[in-house]
Parts: sequence; C-alpha cells; structure tokens
Amino acid sequence: MTDDWPNHHEELTRKTVQELQKWASRAEAGTITQIMWLSILSVLYDTTSGLIDKEVSDLIADFHRDTINILRKGAAA
Repeated sequence: MTDDWPNHHEELTRKTVQELQKWASRAEAGTITQIMWLSILSVLYDTTSGLIDKEVSDLIADFHRDTINILRKGAAA
C-alpha cells in the first residue's frame, strides 16, 4: 500500500513545481516585481538544488538567467 505514496524526492519536486508555477504566473501578471521574482527564484534554487529533479533545477536556473537579463536591459535603457 505504501508503494503508492510519493517518496521525498518526488514530493519535493512536485511542490517545487507547484510553487514555481504559482509565482511565475504572478510575475507574468505583474503582481510581483521582477526583483521579487528573482529573489523567489534564488530561494527556490538554493533550497532545492540537488534534492529535486535536475530538469526542474535547470528550469529554475533558466528563469533566473532570463530575469537577470531582463533587469539588465531595463537598467541600460
């Protein structure tokens, strides 16, 4: 029966993806600032890297890089 329960790795990955989706939608809607979004990405990556699926960590890192590029372009304008 317990085989149906997700292990810690699977559950942490699922919850991380859930939070990433929640905050990404808020960032896209403009209800949080790009600086706040960058901070959220940093915290998510720093606390979950090595504990969740590499693909999800890579996605967070990609969002982080893209957000930094957006902020740099805005600062240069």
